[in-house]
Parts: sequence; C-alpha cells; structure tokens
Amino acid sequence: MLVKSIDLPGFEVTVETANQYNRKKKIQTTHKAKDIAVTFHDDNMGVINQLWQNYYSYYYADPTSAHNGGAYARNAIKNFSSVVAPYGLDNGSNLPFFNYIMVYQMARHEYVSYKLINPIITSWNHNKVDYAQNAVHDNSMGLAYEAVEYGSGVVSENDPIGFGVEHYDTVPSPLTGQASTRTTPSFLDTATSRTNAAEYLNNSSTSVNTYQNSKTKLNSGVEGISATISSVQQGVSGLQGITFPVATSTAGITKATSINLGI
Repeated sequence: MLVKSIDLPGFEVTVETANQYNRKKKIQTTHKAKDIAVTFHDDNMGVINQLWQNYYSYYYADPTSAHNGGAYARNAIKNFSSVVAPYGLDNGSNLPFFNYIMVYQMARHEYVSYKLINPIITSWNHNKVDYAQNAVHDNSMGLAYEAVEYGSGVVSENDPIGFGVEHYDTVPSPLTGQASTRTTPSFLDTATSRTNAAEYLNNSSTSVNTYQNSKTKLNSGVEGISATISSVQQGVSGLQGITFPVATSTAGITKATSINLGI
C-alpha cells in the first residue's frame, strides 16, 4: 500500500551474429533481467525508513558497529587490535531477507502477477530535505532479482493475497441508499434509484430556475470594479477605496426556462 510506483520486469537478450557461408544467422546466447526501480509514498510514520534500516542492519554490520564508540576511531589503522567490531557483510546473515516480491496488475476482475525471485536491493535513496520545498518526502530503491514467475487469475477476496482484506474500507457507501417508506421520492432510495435520481435533478433544476427568475437584470452600471470618489465612507472591512457597480433599474426581468436534462 505504500508503493507509489514500481517498474515491471524487463529483459535484455544477448544476440550474436554468426556468418554461415555468408548467411547471417542470429544466435541468442544469454539474457539478463533489468533492475527495477521502486518509489515509496511518504508515510509520515517512518515505516519505509524502518524497512531499509532492518534490511541494512541484517546484511551489513556497519550500522550496528557504528553504535560502538571505538568502531570508527581515527586510530583504528594502527594495529589489528584496534579493529573492535565487524564490518561490511561480516554479519552472519545466511537466509535471504526477501524470498520474493509480488507485483499485481488488475483489470476487468482479473489479474496478472509478477513474482520476483530472491530480490536484492541494489540502491537506496532517502532523497533530500529542502526548506524551499513544500512537497512530500518519498524514498526510492533499486531491485535486482534472479528470475520472474508469472501468474494470473480471477480477482476475489484475498486473491491476490490481501485484496479486499487488508487496509480496505468495508463500510457501505451512503450513496447506495436503502429502502425508504417516505412518500416523497428520495435520491437515496435503492428500489427506485434511477427514477429518484432523475426527479432529484429535475427538482434541483426547477429550484435553480425559480431563483434565477427572482433576480433582476442589470440594465446599467459599470462593468467590473471601479474606483470610488473620496467622499464614499467605508468601514474597516471590505476593499478600501473600491466600490462595486449596482443595478440602477429593476426593469427587464430575465425569465429562465426549464431544460430537459435527458434523464
């Protein structure tokens, strides 16, 4: 749910050209899966940041050793005894942090899936902080993987895993309405939703027409905003030194007509 964007798998196939008695023959020798770029949303709770910290401290001893006061002392180059902590991949990590990562695409109640086998983070970027920037702060990473397993199926609850179960609002929308015993048709009545929607819009257009019919047409006055003369008195509210044009006649009432909305 925190992934903002992710690349789908891509491949590069190495092809050599052989000369078969002056006939050019294309021969594929190997293929390589392209790295994937992932951008995360700014969750404002440090979830993605913690993901990287867990990954980093799992494979690499450096962030843990950094808490040791003498691990990065400037005199650590004098002799072997000055090396008081493990560094780099000397962290005893044998099992992979990620077994796989699943990416799903859904449309028309169906899905296709891309299973990235044994993915490894190849790059991580916390991006930057900037006082002049008012945008969200996201994180990005690169992924390498060993293989891709494809899949497909029909979308249902918990298939794909978590769909319709995790982080989903299951409260019915009020727009679906419910059966009503009111004598006056309601836009929210389920049984007659189409009829009620049409009547609701027709009533709305009638109300608008009634309001428009009660207004008067401005036969004179200055268009836009005009400067006032110095004798005009105004309070502290509003625009000082500015007046708005007003109608000087109530003649010429404009009558609005009903419009068929085609419902």
